[in-house]
Amino acid sequence: MDLEPQWKHRTENAWTPDVQKIAETLELICEEEGSKKKEPFFSTKPPKVPKSVRRQVEFQIDTFLWFLAFCLTVWFFRLPLSIWFSPKVDWTFVNLSLLAYFIWLCSGAYMLARNRTTRFWYKKNPSLFYTAWASFAVGMALFSLGTWNLFGWWSIYIAVVTFAFFFSFTSII
Repeated sequence: MDLEPQWKHRTENAWTPDVQKIAETLELICEEEGSKKKEPFFSTKPPKVPKSVRRQVEFQIDTFLWFLAFCLTVWFFRLPLSIWFSPKVDWTFVNLSLLAYFIWLCSGAYMLARNRTTRFWYKKNPSLFYTAWASFAVGMALFSLGTWNLFGWWSIYIAVVTFAFFFSFTSII
């Protein structure tokens, strides 16, 4: 009997020795029964995964941290109620920023519907890609201008945290 720990017996595909013994036993049984299959009944190799399935979204801590910062910003500044009911807000700039965000959102939805993936958007339609991100940056600047009298320098912070949250959130999609 082997007295060495099991982790020393792990192979590169991470099968434990017990599973390998079962697989060898099943292969022997198949050979004894005169099975005409050349492939073993129970393979010791992991199954091949198609390339379309291989790319899985990995959880990244910075996405969670930006989400947390966004939630705390919304809570601390009492957004959006403080913007809606304050007479200090310049609604011309805020409405233009909403229009710019809408252009950004529609551009992304169009590219997603057209290409069915978010990879390589900038290569497939560079003019729409740069138009979308420019409209997002313009929307951030217009939002900061529209809420400057209410929040001051904090309006830039609110815009940056919102931008970072949406940017990290789109990497999940």
